[in-house]
Amino acid sequence: MSRKSKHTKEEKLKIVRQYNNGEGSYESLGDSIGVDLNTVKKWVIQYNEHGESALDDKPRNKTYTKEFKQAVVQAYLNGEGSYVDLAVKYNISSETTIFNWVKEYNTPEGLKDYNLQGEARNMKSRKTTKEERIKIVKYCIEHDKDYAGTALEFNVPYQNVYNWFNKYAKDGEEGLDDNRGHHKKDEELTDMELLQRELERTKIELEMSQLEVRLLKKVKSVERRDWSEKAAMNQNISQSTKQQKK
Repeated sequence: MSRKSKHTKEEKLKIVRQYNNGEGSYESLGDSIGVDLNTVKKWVIQYNEHGESALDDKPRNKTYTKEFKQAVVQAYLNGEGSYVDLAVKYNISSETTIFNWVKEYNTPEGLKDYNLQGEARNMKSRKTTKEERIKIVKYCIEHDKDYAGTALEFNVPYQNVYNWFNKYAKDGEEGLDDNRGHHKKDEELTDMELLQRELERTKIELEMSQLEVRLLKKVKSVERRDWSEKAAMNQNISQSTKQQKK
């Protein structure tokens, strides 16, 4: 099923060609068919970037590969363009689509949209050593809790990575033992062993705290950029409306 535009492809092409031929501005051409200047601008850029096919009605449930979504999100996070810019560049029907990808990026729920989680979940479990589990968890921490990406990197199931991360966050490297041995309680430890465990807990708490700070900064950065884009878009729409009333 397609998302039907109230303007046909032929109408869009006519407006784009008029603009490219210098027969009007975004505002005046938009006024002639009842759309705002940003819509006309988007059509023009899409056409110039991708040709006539960019003005076709887009499928309602168009699918994208995980690699494509990751590339678009990474381009946004790297400051390579606004949602609108990247929607045009990658021929995506709506900038809202990219906004949603960015918003959900790097969360267990959002990873479903990238189809990474499903792929990682389908991996067969394999034997791992404690040293390898530590390496996997460290990689996951360094990559901001990217459970699915870590699972794919080390060829282990998503759920394993998720469980190992949480065991490490709770009990440190001891939590990554194979569980066949006896895990001593604090009261069973010598003073030296207890001190070592406390130092390990302090180190883990610091790692988790630093991780949360990084994630918070990333979220705040995205929110600020989104707010700025929406404010600029609203200002353009407001200016266009004022010009239309003159």
